[in-house]
Amino acid sequence: MNSSSIKQMQGSIIPYSGNDIDTDRILPARFMKRLTFEGLEKGLFIDERQAFAREKKLHVFDDVRFARASILIVNQNFGCGSSREHAPQSLRRHGVQCIIGESFGEIFASNCMTIGLPVLRANHQTIARLQDLANSKPEAQSVVDLAARSIQFESEAFDLQMDEGARVMFLEGRWDSVAEMLVARNRITELDTTLPSFIAEAKNVAQAK
Repeated sequence: MNSSSIKQMQGSIIPYSGNDIDTDRILPARFMKRLTFEGLEKGLFIDERQAFAREKKLHVFDDVRFARASILIVNQNFGCGSSREHAPQSLRRHGVQCIIGESFGEIFASNCMTIGLPVLRANHQTIARLQDLANSKPEAQSVVDLAARSIQFESEAFDLQMDEGARVMFLEGRWDSVAEMLVARNRITELDTTLPSFIAEAKNVAQAK
């Protein structure tokens, strides 16, 4: 097992409502100028949160009831738009350990997997119910089980869907592609020595430049 297996997550829910939430809304483009991902959580939904504050409204990510929540419940097409990996990084660094929604931007979901952030799907009725439960009982703990593809909220259980390839990689601890490459570095080196001579020559030319 090369990276940590992820089988279950436990925590309270943060209910974020809205369809077609793009990555620029999750984390504005100006935060992409940073050289590292450190501190990206400070920019999470920052423009939206500031707009809410100006109108004297409380954004869910500023609501103290959800300050320690780690399971994010969203609606349709969450994470659409650009392919920037900074958006899932900001969520992960904020403390989100799992995202459950009606649907996701494909590249966003893939980027989430590479940083150990499981993304699961549920139908509209389930999402609405979980958001309502979280608003009525913000302190309640839920358990997300990847093996069973389910979430338990107190006495209620709900079925979830997840890409099977991603699910297996999380369960087996193979979601970290960098760790996978490091473990296989000896095999990669061995393969490199068996490459056809014209490829080796091309490498020598490139190195000479």
